[in-house]
Amino acid sequence: MLPLIDGALAILVEIALLIGVGKGAYVLVGGGVAGWIAGFAALAVIVVIWGIWAAPASDRRLPMPGLAILKAVLFAVGTVGWTAGPAWAWPSFAAAAALSLALGLVVSR
Repeated sequence: MLPLIDGALAILVEIALLIGVGKGAYVLVGGGVAGWIAGFAALAVIVVIWGIWAAPASDRRLPMPGLAILKAVLFAVGTVGWTAGPAWAWPSFAAAAALSLALGLVVSR
């Protein structure tokens, strides 16, 4: 049951990571067309990094503890991005990301 919970939480946190990074980049640039471009560029960077070094099917997936460190750094970036949202968003994302990291470590053992 724990692997199922871990997988469900992981995908939700990964989607929230993308939303937070995109929103943060959009707001950082000041919105408008430039904001949309920045948001999509930030999303592309996160997707490429995740796809190369963190995706389960990747041939170059990092071994532990490198994988956990990469995820922690990306989730920290997502947390900063979520500060552009409502006041409750960044602590909620940070807590969910921390729980996802912890569950991932427990389940991978």
